Amino acid sequence: MLYYKKNLKCNDIHLFPPFISSNKLKLFNESKNENINISNKITFCMIGTKNYRKGYDIFINVAKELTEYNFLWIGDNYDNN
Repeated sequence: MLYYKKNLKCNDIHLFPPFISSNKLKLFNESKNENINISNKITFCMIGTKNYRKGYDIFINVAKELTEYNFLWIGDNYDNN
């Protein structure tokens, strides 16, 4: 962090701990998911809770129309707040 403050003159830097535990990462690395399709298609990704603000419904509709691309949403269930 000091490197960025000194060399890039960035003062507004915040570091956060990882939000995925090492145990969960280990389980992910050990698992075999046969539903993952490796291809040369361009992949569009979004991250976050499935909610209106993030545009989850739009993302799904676009994915249905543009079948020549891969779409990946990384997140949790709908935000009920």
